[in-house]
Amino acid sequence: MLVWSLGYATILLLAALSDLRQLRIPNALPAALLALFLARALIDGLADHPLEHLAAFGLILPIGLACFAARLMGGGDVKLIAVVALWLGLTPLPAFLVLMAISGGVLGLGLLIARRWRPGTAVPYGVAIMIGGLLVEAARLAAPT
Repeated sequence: MLVWSLGYATILLLAALSDLRQLRIPNALPAALLALFLARALIDGLADHPLEHLAAFGLILPIGLACFAARLMGGGDVKLIAVVALWLGLTPLPAFLVLMAISGGVLGLGLLIARRWRPGTAVPYGVAIMIGGLLVEAARLAAPT
């Protein structure tokens, strides 16, 4: 189980770093996370029903696409959030969304303050996705089985 979580954490970290550097999350990173999820599901199975994971993905993706269409969020962010939702499943999804939103708010506020001296508009939301996703995964690992 820890190997899967380390792979998950590594991909989220790479996505956050890419977003910080380039304001872009390459398609290869959400695709890698999807491949890791599928490998985990096939090799170890899932602790809960697979439909729980698909439902989380199916719930988040259309919302993300609407945000992308409204230019509120980048495409890489949408793909990454949807695959993180797939990875986590329905039960921890609300905690992930709240933690991601709080992290994004703090990040946005920090950037707003910093940009008083250096203007810009984009927020590397991959950082907030990583923080929310890692905190929820850490809580899952720490929970007694």
